[in-house]
Amino acid sequence: MKTRLLTLLAVPAVVLSLVLGFCSGTVTDESSGSSSDSSSVSPAVPSETEAETEPLETYDLGGFTFMMYSPSPESMTWANPVLNVTEQTGEVLNDAIYQRNRDLEERANILIAEEYGGWDIGAQTLRTITASGDNSYHIVSMIDRFALQALSEHTILSYVDLPHIDLTKSCWGGNMLKDSSIGGVSYFAFGDFSLYAVDNITALLFNQRLADTYQLEDLYDLVESGNWTLDRFEKLCSEVTNDLDGDGLMTESDQWGYLSMPKQVLPSIWIAGGASSITKDENDLPVLNMNDEHFTELIERAFALTWDSGAWYPNTIDNDNSTELEKMFTDNHALFHDSTFNKIVRLREMDSDFGIIPYPKASDEQKEYRTRVSGALIATVPVNTAEADHTGLILELLAEDSERIVIPAYYNVAMKGKYTRDSQSGRMLDLIYSTRAYDLGDTFWCDQIRDGFIKSMMTNNDRNLASNVKRSEKMIKKNIQNIVEKITESNP
Repeated sequence: MKTRLLTLLAVPAVVLSLVLGFCSGTVTDESSGSSSDSSSVSPAVPSETEAETEPLETYDLGGFTFMMYSPSPESMTWANPVLNVTEQTGEVLNDAIYQRNRDLEERANILIAEEYGGWDIGAQTLRTITASGDNSYHIVSMIDRFALQALSEHTILSYVDLPHIDLTKSCWGGNMLKDSSIGGVSYFAFGDFSLYAVDNITALLFNQRLADTYQLEDLYDLVESGNWTLDRFEKLCSEVTNDLDGDGLMTESDQWGYLSMPKQVLPSIWIAGGASSITKDENDLPVLNMNDEHFTELIERAFALTWDSGAWYPNTIDNDNSTELEKMFTDNHALFHDSTFNKIVRLREMDSDFGIIPYPKASDEQKEYRTRVSGALIATVPVNTAEADHTGLILELLAEDSERIVIPAYYNVAMKGKYTRDSQSGRMLDLIYSTRAYDLGDTFWCDQIRDGFIKSMMTNNDRNLASNVKRSEKMIKKNIQNIVEKITESNP
């Protein structure tokens, strides 16, 4: 059987350019110095003719039923956890998932099925599955920090133990794979079939009407020239902040430079500025890094940009479903709005044009932009699975097919074509996607760090990073050590 590679309605020929790392076959290691400067965007267009004539390999797995267990879309409203849909609806992304799965069913002679649980499917779920001897689920999708716990309890298989999976391919997460490895081993991977890590890419939206009204410098030019920095960000925020009603009080009815939930401010700025709360030592083992000079400087800079400048709208919102800040943005009460790819779709009815750019670099000296991804949904394989060979092959094919079918639908058609307002925003999406970064203190250990004292610091204007780190340092280091020891001792 020959399956055509591009069958989406109206999918452009530019199917995620080289700057995204898609369809490149091998992930570029930034540490080698071989990666290109991501301050500018210069997409390379693959040959559609060559791609369409290349046949796909077929397999016969004898009608094998591949059963997936995932969080329900009703329980996980901030990201898309769905891996299977049973009918076409005319919605581009839905139909791309449908097409990918039905094509794969035919190509490998399998049946793909999915059952749903709550958003908090986690280590306890795997304990129950393994203790009972239940092997009905071939993958169980869970949030990254839950998957880390399950791995430490030896209830799931490491990806290096799964046959057929080639983690050098770009469909397995790019830079994020390197960021999340432990001891040089990628126990997890970010297959393109899981849209959670795409939905949770962080970006800045800007209100084009306000930018035009205040005759601000072209933001796209700033980004593409490599001059989009925290200094420029603060200057622009201050220029538009305005007490519109003249009552001497700054409220939601006035005009602000920057909107963001408190827990998102600091990690978005420190990651974009080239720092990490948890780094790696010479053995690629996670190490707490929050006393690092550059990290400390970025925290101080973030407080100056927000609380000191008065350009950030102070709030205590801690609910991803809140629409308060989005309403302020759509009502033209702010220049910049922190957002994720998932939340951009909620602005489709906004009258004023808006653009999308990455968070700024720390300074002109920083070579590359760096974009925060605040979590992922990991497809874990229960350790007692009876079909590891079939599971590894199907995961590999799902990742490959998602790279060529689902991601282009999400990105080129849905994001570039439907929700963004101009061609420059599409180019910014390329840049943002290609510079994804994954800080373990914002993901694996976010309960202790980002959603712990970091959120509290920003909410309460508490700038004493050193004392907050000191109070939590022993607990965090012990947790990291225990998890790493449990994982590495049983997975040499």
